Amino acid sequence: MEVDEAGFPIIIRRSFTIQTNEGNQPMRKFVMTFFIFVLMFGGLSMTVYAADCGKETMVDQVGDWFGTFGKKGMEKNQILARRKADRLLACAQQKARKAVKEAQKSREDMKKRLGL
Repeated sequence: MEVDEAGFPIIIRRSFTIQTNEGNQPMRKFVMTFFIFVLMFGGLSMTVYAADCGKETMVDQVGDWFGTFGKKGMEKNQILARRKADRLLACAQQKARKAVKEAQKSREDMKKRLGL
């Protein structure tokens, strides 16, 4: 079995090499554009979800549109009501977790102040 200068068998070394195909340039551009788009709008989610629980954000509206695409009447209304209830529940749970963390932090601070 042939071995390269690093001591690896040549079969393994060849399997890890990346061969470029010049015909894939449009796909590479698309993937790079997609990643740039994701990185640019990744911070958007923090500001969008920082809103009040009852508010409908643009992200929620787009998600609802995709979730109800092709649905009509009562089925569409049921899906929208379920999605809104799920969002409210998730937001309330998140706020409750945050309140518990703040209470634990204030309890620890109080213990430090009292010397316990």
